[in-house]
Amino acid sequence: MSGLLGATPESLKTTDRKKAIARSGQKLAYYQNLFETNGASASDAPSPSFTYTDLKSHSKEKLGFDYRTREEIKKASFTEKLQAFGERFDAMAWLGKNPSNIDLSAMAGEAKPGMSLDRMFERYKEICVGQWENLPLNEQKTKWARYSRPKDDFKKVIGDIDILDITTSQTADYAIHLQKRVVATKAGTAKKGEKLALSSAKDIIKFLKSMASDVFQRDFPKHVKPTLAKFETAMRNIYHEAKAAGYTASGYWTMLQEQGAMNTARRLVLAPQPSPGFGELLLLNRLDLTVESLIVREPWRSLFEPEVLVAAQKRLDSMRRK
Repeated sequence: MSGLLGATPESLKTTDRKKAIARSGQKLAYYQNLFETNGASASDAPSPSFTYTDLKSHSKEKLGFDYRTREEIKKASFTEKLQAFGERFDAMAWLGKNPSNIDLSAMAGEAKPGMSLDRMFERYKEICVGQWENLPLNEQKTKWARYSRPKDDFKKVIGDIDILDITTSQTADYAIHLQKRVVATKAGTAKKGEKLALSSAKDIIKFLKSMASDVFQRDFPKHVKPTLAKFETAMRNIYHEAKAAGYTASGYWTMLQEQGAMNTARRLVLAPQPSPGFGELLLLNRLDLTVESLIVREPWRSLFEPEVLVAAQKRLDSMRRK
């Protein structure tokens, strides 16, 4: 990492556009190599000890750039790489000689996979931030408090474990625990605070599955098997996140309801011109909430034909160059 921090961006020393492009490509390859090797031995670099979500939050709030893993930057387009390295060099300049471990991990794209149950719940709230925005704040808090109970109960029964480490047998054990509570309730032998109706037990399981599914789709896509139903949820989620960011995509929402997620995505991406919503999100610097950005990411790429993915990436690249 010390080698990366010691690197200093150099002038291209030309005003000729063609020469500048050629030289920038060479320098980009050089900085890519620094980024991948950290300019130091593996023993010098800190081992990943922060989750993806931790680094994403730290990068945005403290360092001023969007967090990307090493793999994501490696796969990024030419212009995206230039932007990513430029942002990291800017951060290096004001961090000085004493960056913290989380600073280093954020710039290097080194995240420790994993997330606690409590953090999963907080992340779910971030994803669904616009869900009850029309309700008074106290009512929103009441609803979220009610939704946190299944998470707390699961943690009490199974333990506070990393969500990536949860096994099928553990989820089965929790389902059995709920079943026993339902049986005891019907028999009139349930302890105080342990009464549970069958419908409530089903709601608990449904909510936990929904919460885990939404969080995994956003933060751990490699652990998600893409399905049309999950993609439908992902398309709805970007609507809510865009609304929370300041743009209400009413036309998009109507199209989604009437035509479904797959048809909506194909229609928007293959249209000759970007949708009005694309432009609005560009102004908000939130292209990550566009349909184009969603479908080129894992795990949704496998749902679409190559021509759709190419069109989506081409539109994203063209806007980022402006």
